[in-house]
Amino acid sequence: MTVRVGLIGACRTRDGTGPFVAAHLARAKARIPALATSGPRSAHAAATELAGQGVVCEPWPSAERLLAEAAIDAVAICSPLETHLRYLRLALDRGLHVLCEKPLSSWHNPEDHEQVVGLIAAYAKRELTVHVNTQWPYTLEDFRHLHGLDRLPKVRELRMELAPARPGVGMLPEALPHVLSLLTAVSPAVTKVSQVACEQFGDALTIGFVASGTGASTDAGPST
Repeated sequence: MTVRVGLIGACRTRDGTGPFVAAHLARAKARIPALATSGPRSAHAAATELAGQGVVCEPWPSAERLLAEAAIDAVAICSPLETHLRYLRLALDRGLHVLCEKPLSSWHNPEDHEQVVGLIAAYAKRELTVHVNTQWPYTLEDFRHLHGLDRLPKVRELRMELAPARPGVGMLPEALPHVLSLLTAVSPAVTKVSQVACEQFGDALTIGFVASGTGASTDAGPST
């Protein structure tokens, strides 16, 4: 059975991942019958660009209509962060599996976290998959081969240097998911962070913390 995946956010206007996700889906033999962006004009432009890469999609006038009407089994949400919760709710209503760009919510409001927890529980109850697109864990096997290792060594410290488009604290929703996803990949037993420290120098922001958990083999930190 060929999986039909709708694509929301198919442009690179705000450093979007849509075109790359579309290429990976096509290589995985999925069909992308429908795409939507911020409006009809950009959707047609995105469809034309993807067609040049051999990915043929029908442009839809809005993400809301795509989620309500398109003949799809799943949806890839690659649109800006502030749209994620809304589209996750609509995809749940439609009974779709989801691949969503990180993070699932903005983190700015405590109620956003509660909504995410509730949504994930609702997806699980309906046996629907929600996968967050965190790419760094998938590089670990390549690093192992690159350094000629039989297995990855025990991790005692994890450090990442990132350059998000937004300055200061505004970079946290874009940057921290990379650090946390890699941390949980190399140390799956981690369940808690503590001793959080933050320093800001101009637009640069450094965050350090200790990560631990039951059976964890690492107290990883600091992370940048």
